[in-house]
Amino acid sequence: MTDLPQSPSGASVTVITAQKIFAWTFDFEFLMQKANHELELSMSEGRDLFFANAMNFAVTIHAISDYLWHVKAIHDGQWANKQNKFVEWIKTQNDCIAVFIDIFNTYNHTVRREINMFADRLGLYHEDSVRHSPLLEDLKNRIFQNGSSGDVFWPVLTTTTGRLIYYRYAAEYALHWWRVYHGT
Repeated sequence: MTDLPQSPSGASVTVITAQKIFAWTFDFEFLMQKANHELELSMSEGRDLFFANAMNFAVTIHAISDYLWHVKAIHDGQWANKQNKFVEWIKTQNDCIAVFIDIFNTYNHTVRREINMFADRLGLYHEDSVRHSPLLEDLKNRIFQNGSSGDVFWPVLTTTTGRLIYYRYAAEYALHWWRVYHGT
Protein backbone atom coordinates (compact mmCIF):
# COMPACT_ATOMS: atom_id res chain seq x y z
CA MET A 1 0.00 0.00 0.00
CA THR A 2 2.97 2.34 0.24
CA ASP A 3 3.20 2.56 -3.55
CA LEU A 4 0.00 4.57 -3.80
CA PRO A 5 0.35 8.09 -5.18
CA GLN A 6 0.47 10.91 -2.69
CA SER A 7 -2.41 13.31 -2.32
CA PRO A 8 -1.99 16.43 -4.47
CA SER A 9 -3.53 18.62 -1.76
CA GLY A 10 -0.22 20.19 -0.78
CA ALA A 11 1.58 19.86 -4.08
CA SER A 12 1.10 21.68 -7.34
CA VAL A 13 -1.46 19.97 -9.56
CA THR A 14 -0.93 19.52 -13.27
CA VAL A 15 -3.80 19.48 -15.70
CA ILE A 16 -4.88 15.95 -16.50
CA THR A 17 -6.09 15.21 -19.99
CA ALA A 18 -7.53 12.12 -21.61
CA GLN A 19 -4.42 12.01 -23.79
CA LYS A 20 -2.22 11.80 -20.70
CA ILE A 21 -4.33 9.25 -18.84
CA PHE A 22 -4.58 6.89 -21.80
CA ALA A 23 -1.25 7.83 -23.43
CA TRP A 24 -3.15 8.23 -26.68
CA THR A 25 -3.98 11.09 -29.00
CA PHE A 26 -7.70 11.73 -29.01
CA ASP A 27 -8.48 13.46 -32.25
CA PHE A 28 -11.46 13.66 -34.56
CA GLU A 29 -10.57 10.49 -36.48
CA PHE A 30 -10.15 8.52 -33.27
CA LEU A 31 -13.60 9.63 -32.06
CA MET A 32 -15.19 8.82 -35.42
CA GLN A 33 -13.62 5.35 -35.39
CA LYS A 34 -14.85 4.84 -31.83
CA ALA A 35 -18.37 5.91 -32.81
CA ASN A 36 -18.37 3.56 -35.80
CA HIS A 37 -17.10 0.76 -33.57
CA GLU A 38 -19.90 1.35 -31.04
CA LEU A 39 -22.45 1.48 -33.84
CA GLU A 40 -21.28 -1.86 -35.23
CA LEU A 41 -21.24 -3.42 -31.76
CA SER A 42 -24.75 -2.20 -31.05
CA MET A 43 -26.00 -3.75 -34.28
CA SER A 44 -24.10 -7.03 -34.03
CA GLU A 45 -24.16 -8.24 -30.43
CA GLY A 46 -27.88 -8.94 -30.18
CA ARG A 47 -30.67 -7.58 -28.06
CA ASP A 48 -28.98 -8.15 -24.70
CA LEU A 49 -26.07 -5.77 -25.41
CA PHE A 50 -27.80 -3.37 -27.79
CA PHE A 51 -28.65 -0.71 -25.22
CA ALA A 52 -25.22 -0.75 -23.56
CA ASN A 53 -23.52 -0.22 -26.92
CA ALA A 54 -26.13 2.33 -28.04
CA MET A 55 -25.44 4.33 -24.86
CA ASN A 56 -21.72 4.21 -25.61
CA PHE A 57 -22.46 5.45 -29.13
CA ALA A 58 -24.45 8.38 -27.68
CA VAL A 59 -21.58 9.17 -25.28
CA THR A 60 -19.19 9.28 -28.24
CA ILE A 61 -21.51 11.59 -30.20
CA HIS A 62 -21.40 13.97 -27.24
CA ALA A 63 -17.61 13.57 -27.01
CA ILE A 64 -17.34 14.59 -30.66
CA SER A 65 -19.26 17.79 -29.91
CA ASP A 66 -16.96 18.50 -26.95
CA TYR A 67 -13.87 17.84 -29.05
CA LEU A 68 -15.01 20.02 -31.95
CA TRP A 69 -15.90 22.86 -29.61
CA HIS A 70 -12.42 22.73 -28.09
CA VAL A 71 -10.47 22.51 -31.35
CA LYS A 72 -12.68 24.35 -33.81
CA ALA A 73 -15.70 26.25 -32.55
CA ILE A 74 -13.93 27.94 -29.65
CA HIS A 75 -11.83 29.85 -32.19
CA ASP A 76 -15.01 31.32 -33.66
CA GLY A 77 -15.77 34.36 -31.51
CA GLN A 78 -19.46 33.46 -31.35
CA TRP A 79 -18.75 30.24 -29.38
CA ALA A 80 -15.87 31.33 -27.13
CA ASN A 81 -16.77 30.41 -23.52
CA LYS A 82 -20.15 29.15 -24.73
CA GLN A 83 -19.84 25.38 -25.03
CA ASN A 84 -23.47 24.76 -24.01
CA LYS A 85 -24.70 27.24 -26.63
CA PHE A 86 -22.56 25.46 -29.24
CA VAL A 87 -24.16 22.12 -28.36
CA GLU A 88 -27.63 23.70 -28.50
CA TRP A 89 -26.83 25.14 -31.94
CA ILE A 90 -25.70 21.73 -33.19
CA LYS A 91 -29.00 20.26 -32.05
CA THR A 92 -30.81 22.76 -34.30
CA GLN A 93 -28.61 21.76 -37.24
CA ASN A 94 -29.04 17.98 -37.07
CA ASP A 95 -31.97 16.34 -35.30
CA CYS A 96 -30.26 12.94 -35.27
CA ILE A 97 -27.31 14.34 -33.35
CA ALA A 98 -29.84 16.05 -31.08
CA VAL A 99 -31.52 12.70 -30.37
CA PHE A 100 -28.21 11.11 -29.40
CA ILE A 101 -27.24 14.07 -27.22
CA ASP A 102 -30.63 13.79 -25.48
CA ILE A 103 -29.99 10.07 -24.96
CA PHE A 104 -26.51 10.84 -23.62
CA ASN A 105 -27.81 13.48 -21.22
CA THR A 106 -30.55 11.19 -19.94
CA TYR A 107 -28.09 8.32 -19.49
CA ASN A 108 -25.46 10.59 -17.96
CA HIS A 109 -27.81 12.13 -15.40
CA THR A 110 -30.08 9.12 -14.78
CA VAL A 111 -32.91 11.48 -13.82
CA ARG A 112 -33.17 14.65 -15.86
CA ARG A 113 -34.74 17.84 -14.68
CA GLU A 114 -34.96 19.25 -18.21
CA ILE A 115 -37.24 17.60 -20.72
CA ASN A 116 -35.86 15.88 -23.77
CA MET A 117 -36.48 18.09 -26.74
CA PHE A 118 -35.60 15.51 -29.40
CA ALA A 119 -35.52 11.95 -28.04
CA ASP A 120 -38.72 10.40 -26.82
CA ARG A 121 -37.45 6.84 -26.78
CA LEU A 122 -35.13 4.26 -28.26
CA GLY A 123 -36.75 0.89 -28.51
CA LEU A 124 -36.07 -2.58 -29.81
CA TYR A 125 -39.12 -3.95 -31.53
CA HIS A 126 -39.66 -7.60 -32.33
CA GLU A 127 -39.98 -8.50 -36.01
CA ASP A 128 -43.71 -9.11 -35.66
CA SER A 129 -44.48 -5.87 -33.82
CA VAL A 130 -43.15 -3.28 -36.26
CA ARG A 131 -43.90 -2.66 -39.88
CA HIS A 132 -40.52 -2.32 -41.49
CA SER A 133 -39.39 -1.38 -44.93
CA PRO A 134 -39.25 -4.17 -47.50
CA LEU A 135 -36.24 -2.57 -49.22
CA LEU A 136 -33.09 -4.68 -49.20
CA GLU A 137 -30.89 -1.77 -48.06
CA ASP A 138 -33.12 -1.32 -45.00
CA LEU A 139 -32.41 -4.85 -43.81
CA LYS A 140 -29.11 -3.63 -42.32
CA ASN A 141 -31.24 -1.93 -39.65
CA ARG A 142 -32.21 -5.18 -37.97
CA ILE A 143 -30.58 -7.11 -35.14
CA PHE A 144 -30.47 -10.88 -34.88
CA GLN A 145 -30.58 -12.19 -31.34
CA ASN A 146 -28.82 -15.51 -31.91
CA GLY A 147 -27.04 -15.27 -35.22
CA SER A 148 -28.92 -15.16 -38.50
CA SER A 149 -31.38 -17.84 -37.38
CA GLY A 150 -32.49 -16.13 -34.14
CA ASP A 151 -35.18 -13.63 -33.30
CA VAL A 152 -35.12 -10.41 -35.30
CA PHE A 153 -35.42 -6.99 -33.68
CA TRP A 154 -35.61 -3.50 -35.14
CA PRO A 155 -34.02 -0.64 -33.16
CA VAL A 156 -36.09 2.47 -33.73
CA LEU A 157 -35.69 5.99 -32.36
CA THR A 158 -38.83 7.99 -31.74
CA THR A 159 -38.47 11.74 -31.61
CA THR A 160 -40.62 13.94 -29.39
CA THR A 161 -42.59 14.89 -32.53
CA GLY A 162 -43.36 11.22 -33.20
CA ARG A 163 -40.93 10.81 -36.08
CA LEU A 164 -39.64 7.23 -36.31
CA ILE A 165 -36.04 6.72 -37.41
CA TYR A 166 -34.12 3.50 -37.73
CA TYR A 167 -31.31 3.68 -35.17
CA ARG A 168 -28.61 2.82 -37.72
CA TYR A 169 -29.79 5.48 -40.17
CA ALA A 170 -29.84 8.12 -37.42
CA ALA A 171 -26.34 7.10 -36.31
CA GLU A 172 -24.93 7.16 -39.84
CA TYR A 173 -26.54 10.52 -40.56
CA ALA A 174 -25.15 11.99 -37.33
CA LEU A 175 -21.64 10.77 -38.17
CA HIS A 176 -21.92 12.09 -41.72
CA TRP A 177 -22.92 15.53 -40.41
CA TRP A 178 -19.96 15.60 -38.03
CA ARG A 179 -17.61 14.75 -40.89
CA VAL A 180 -19.03 17.55 -43.06
CA TYR A 181 -18.91 20.06 -40.19
CA HIS A 182 -15.35 19.07 -39.31
CA GLY A 183 -14.28 19.58 -42.91
CA THR A 184 -15.62 23.14 -43.14
